[in-house]
Amino acid sequence: MVRHTRSVIFGAVLLLVASATANAAIIGTLTFRDPTGTVNSNEAIDVWVTLTLDSASDPLVYDNTIDSFGGINPATFPATGRLQVPPWSTVAFDSYNYVGEWISRSCNDSFAAPGCGGPTSAYQWDVPPPPNGWFDWSGTLNPGQSIDILLYQLSPIGGNAPAGTYQAFNVGLGLTVYGYNDTYEGNVEAELVSFETGCSPGGCSFTRTVVAAVPVPGALWLLGSGVAALGLIRRRAA
Repeated sequence: MVRHTRSVIFGAVLLLVASATANAAIIGTLTFRDPTGTVNSNEAIDVWVTLTLDSASDPLVYDNTIDSFGGINPATFPATGRLQVPPWSTVAFDSYNYVGEWISRSCNDSFAAPGCGGPTSAYQWDVPPPPNGWFDWSGTLNPGQSIDILLYQLSPIGGNAPAGTYQAFNVGLGLTVYGYNDTYEGNVEAELVSFETGCSPGGCSFTRTVVAAVPVPGALWLLGSGVAALGLIRRRAA
């Protein structure tokens, strides 16, 4: 099972006056930036990935000051997509409405189990705030270049996770164009960019060794409070 998180990043309505050219060939790989590590059981865990474009890839451009589609040239959009109403077939885009970003994660790993990362699991999967998330950057990623992306933040449920070794295997990111078909009076969508880590157990997984956090003894808390109180008294006396 895979869960996707989607959001709209830029939109407009573009009526097609001619057939769109083939989708730009954005080719690359997605890998975990820091595949192993050790953390305390009360710490949040950042899941960073590195997106690297192949030397033969077209550039990946994002600049939302260029046009309503964030600098992605509509001429590179696919001419057809999947119809979102019966008969659910591949049909032409008669207009483009917006481009949306998405990130995904698999639920068959120990970070997400049980409950697919829900309230019954050890960790909650959170979408990080800007500026390091997927498509929070602006500019051009050229062939052969890489960019680090903070894809998820894992928060221990209840503030503390059981000690042990946890793994995540498959995470992904992409961009999807959404539009409309006049004949069927239905929405149409097609992927523009899609990357996944494609890991498997024992392969390129994201692994963290979680160790029990050492609680601060109560006596130390009392000592710290006493020192702070003395400092306050001295400042008042001065």
